[in-house]
Amino acid sequence: MTDQAKPPLQNLLSRQTLSRDDYHEYISTILPGTKRLTERELDSSAQATLDQRPARGSGVWVFAYGSLIWDSPLLVSSQQIVTVIGWHRAFCLDNTVGRGSPERPGLTMALDAGGECTGVAYHVEEQNLISEMKILWRREMPLGTYRPAWADARSVEGMPVGPILAFVADEETTRYVGNMPYRDIVERLKTASGMLGTNADYLSYVQVELGKIGVSDPYIGQLVLDMSKGGSS
Repeated sequence: MTDQAKPPLQNLLSRQTLSRDDYHEYISTILPGTKRLTERELDSSAQATLDQRPARGSGVWVFAYGSLIWDSPLLVSSQQIVTVIGWHRAFCLDNTVGRGSPERPGLTMALDAGGECTGVAYHVEEQNLISEMKILWRREMPLGTYRPAWADARSVEGMPVGPILAFVADEETTRYVGNMPYRDIVERLKTASGMLGTNADYLSYVQVELGKIGVSDPYIGQLVLDMSKGGSS
């Protein structure tokens, strides 16, 4: 693995890029031929999700469990450490662009059903929802890989937070590989690489950044350990 430098082409996920009026045209020049959701499809998905939120009028909490923790493009009013109930981190989605290729696919981390997951909750004010959700959907949903969902969460003190918006694995898509054997997950993480860098570096970066906010995820820790041993369990 490299040191903890951020992956190349990270500016594609910056607020400046995601806010561009010509965002789709701009991305098309960089990633020609990549099938992505249209602007209308992204806006429709975001609006449908907002229409379903259980509590309205007080903004939205957004759950960050991976790169959104350290590389959020959102304008937020506050943040806190929270634990989302009913979901856990898992490398369970095929990745053939960002951290993999069609010849050697990698894996995207998502929230898979069951257990719990600790990460960061970002609060977006009500008056900023439209603009910030557009940016968020451009970052998280360009390939339609995830399913936006409303989840229950609690603070470090055990107090309810939310409802909170989380991007979870969509088990109905062909990209979902939630039943992949653990040894195959390790092998993919060891060997896959794409336009944003290697799967191995991403895994390492997740562990480092979680550590910075005082979070230890046994799943991530075991993967890092097995990667360093060159084996699997």
